[in-house]
Amino acid sequence: MKIFYHCYGSAHSSITAANIHLGHLPSHRRATLGELRSQPLFDRARHQDIGTPWFLGTDAGGHDVYCIGLHSGRRQLAADLLDFLIAAGIDSNDLILDDALRHGNWALRVGGLMSRRFGLIRLGRPLSAWGIWLKYWRFVELVQAVQREAAQRTGVSPISLTAGQPGPIIG
Repeated sequence: MKIFYHCYGSAHSSITAANIHLGHLPSHRRATLGELRSQPLFDRARHQDIGTPWFLGTDAGGHDVYCIGLHSGRRQLAADLLDFLIAAGIDSNDLILDDALRHGNWALRVGGLMSRRFGLIRLGRPLSAWGIWLKYWRFVELVQAVQREAAQRTGVSPISLTAGQPGPIIG
């Protein structure tokens, strides 16, 4: 199974959801601001990375976890991505796409804009992390719902989570 967490720019929400899913961030307590800011790839995506799926790892159930930024048309682009993957021969039952940005707030959005669009990283990155910290339990709930759906579809329940190395999909 391939699980895609998507958001606007693949810099904050989707990265956080994927890292919770893979066990890099805790699901039993709220992550600290330092933990959020130190996630691999957090607030690192560039504008040209939008639309590029990033493989973050494989969970204990054998499910590949990705994040992808889909810009302002993320609902339509998510549908297009799903259609593309199905056309490429992947069974739709083996795919989950979830919009991580739906749990965002003004702090996350403004921080992301400041950091990624205007280059004000020293202001934007902490503000984005704070926005995620405020809604952290919503991200945990999102991930748990995705994990339940994956377990229902495959019959494999990820009890403990493992991770691979982050990087783009190649080939």
